Amino acid sequence: MKPIFILCEGPHDIAFFGRLLKTTGAKPFEEALGNYEPIPLSKFLITRYKNRDVEGGHFRSTGKNKGAFIAESPPILEAAYRLEDTTRLLLFLRCLGNQHADAIRDFL
Repeated sequence: MKPIFILCEGPHDIAFFGRLLKTTGAKPFEEALGNYEPIPLSKFLITRYKNRDVEGGHFRSTGKNKGAFIAESPPILEAAYRLEDTTRLLLFLRCLGNQHADAIRDFL
């Protein structure tokens, strides 16, 4: 699966893209981070959030804890969608505007 990182300003952007993607048949990807493929992607994400217990973490699309499970300085990994062809994984990162440009640059 090829990861595609999509940088968004806020949660409203991610929600909008999520609604659009669902019309194309994309589904929320709710696997544990430790199960992401390719393996370098899961290792990258786990290393990025190494101060948190995220290996078993996953995104929730329903319920009272819907959305991100990692709250920290931007970019915040907020949602993931897999397209119908299953070859691409879209990872949405909330960046919180240009006042956080240095943190985003460090992430990239």
